Amino acid sequence: MSEEFEIRPAGSEVEEGDTAVLLRYLKTHDVACPLCKYNLRGLVVPRCPECGRELRLTVGLTEPHLRGLVACLVPMCLSAGCGMLSLVVMASEFVRFGRWIEFDREYAIAFLFYGSAVSIVPTVILVIFHKRFIRRDTGSQRVLAALAWMWAGLLFVVLTGKVFRAF
Repeated sequence: MSEEFEIRPAGSEVEEGDTAVLLRYLKTHDVACPLCKYNLRGLVVPRCPECGRELRLTVGLTEPHLRGLVACLVPMCLSAGCGMLSLVVMASEFVRFGRWIEFDREYAIAFLFYGSAVSIVPTVILVIFHKRFIRRDTGSQRVLAALAWMWAGLLFVVLTGKVFRAF
């Protein structure tokens, strides 16, 4: 199937041509809105009827930019891994002795156990909804990654402070 495309000079005529090409393509193809994933087939105006965002014809990457996701997942997975270990230790304590671990004024150890265990929940949420995270703007990705690193850093500082105090 060959379609003819016109080469036009830069300016508003090109934008109108791009819109026409986009709408012509959407008449016969199933394409999801990049934001809300609504099917845009048969669209007559370059605006998503579901989320209301304007659409335009662009050249995109075949693979998304993953730097923000990796920067956020690394500390979260480290914390969640420690959380899994904490849950195993707490569960084995319960199975062996029939009671949960008592920390007896050892607040730092309790924070490490429970804080790392709680880290599992946001990590699982991020893994499940990673595509939504990738679609977020870079600024919010950086903020979330910074928060993840601060949480992992706090757990590490408490752990190392407790370990070095023991020696």
